[in-house]
Amino acid sequence: NNSTQVASIDCELTHEPSKYAIGDLPEVTCPTPPLAVGTYSARFSSDRSCGDSSFKPLDSTVDVVEPAHLVAATPAHGPEKVETSVRISGSNLGGPHMFCKLIFPPAPGAKIGCSMHEADYGASEVTPTSAVCRIPAWPGPVLQDDGHGGMHPVPGAECSREVHIQITNDARVYSQEPIVFRYDAAVAAEILV
Repeated sequence: NNSTQVASIDCELTHEPSKYAIGDLPEVTCPTPPLAVGTYSARFSSDRSCGDSSFKPLDSTVDVVEPAHLVAATPAHGPEKVETSVRISGSNLGGPHMFCKLIFPPAPGAKIGCSMHEADYGASEVTPTSAVCRIPAWPGPVLQDDGHGGMHPVPGAECSREVHIQITNDARVYSQEPIVFRYDAAVAAEILV
């Protein structure tokens, strides 16, 4: 073996199989320490007190991927009633499978939030420093049927006018810092003649 050990981890048995269930296997949880970006092989021992010979290589590898780092959205706000294309800028963007994850939080203090909680859309115009995300029209609060063919907000439902945007880096890991896009409220206007 000509590889270098980068970590030693104590795993915990988190599920003991039932002797009465077929195919019920033990499960262990192994905390992963911070590692540099790269691909790592792993070896596992059920009793490391037996020395190096007790460690057996696992069939799969551990891939550590650097997430995209986001810094700005242009535009940072837009109309609530139409889809808006937003250019997200940052670093470490790229890969053939870039997605924009949109999270629609409830308004502060609201018991119930938006009619759409999350959405994922493919990113377009991807470069190493930017990508374009499609932001749909503001979803508004959760609605219910009023029994007369109409819809109205569920009592206590209030949808934030913000959407939090994250980007995947090659569909493997999401950016850690969400960027916020704000919906501008529609302005009601009366035309007097």
